[in-house]
Amino acid sequence: AAFPLHRAGAVIGALTFYTAHPGAFTAKQVNLLEALCADISYALDAMRAERLRNEAETALRESDERFRAAFEASPDAININRMQDGVYVMVNDGFTHLSGWSRQEVLGKTAVDLGIWADAEQRARLLKRLLAGESVQSADTAFRRKDGTAFAASLSAQTFKVGDDVFLLAITRDVSDMKRAQAALLEADRRKDEFLGMLSHELRNPLSPIRNSA
Repeated sequence: AAFPLHRAGAVIGALTFYTAHPGAFTAKQVNLLEALCADISYALDAMRAERLRNEAETALRESDERFRAAFEASPDAININRMQDGVYVMVNDGFTHLSGWSRQEVLGKTAVDLGIWADAEQRARLLKRLLAGESVQSADTAFRRKDGTAFAASLSAQTFKVGDDVFLLAITRDVSDMKRAQAALLEADRRKDEFLGMLSHELRNPLSPIRNSA
């Protein structure tokens, strides 16, 4: 007699009993063996489910560890806010260095509480896009540090869900030095164009100073 063993709905083997006598098993014994095989199949399913659960937990833990490592190691300011009320729930060292606020001062507060945005209208425009499901990529923004000084920044942000809660992930990079360098280059170009224009005028009119002095 052979009784199938199942795992995840598929037959993976059989429990087999051999006897030299036909009809050696009574109906009651057959029922007991069928129940035994059902119990074994249930145990196999439970073991498989436990293994899959452990693998999923391990993968989730490793993913969380990788995220935290990248989160903390980034030189850029990274913050996570709860969209429902706007409070900061996570910030990295890059955020505290750039803003001048400590974690203890930031967590549980909102950007409005801290006065971080230098332009409230700009904040409203970007927030409207995020609430509409859009992401923000490298947007030119302006923020204020704890000491009140303003700085130019590039902001990338998007929302994500955990259960029923929606959160905002934002990455901010200080581009003040880059903006100053760009402004210096523009000023240098302006002065160069001004000099070349003056030089061109002088070369076209080499006798003008002589005529004017006569």
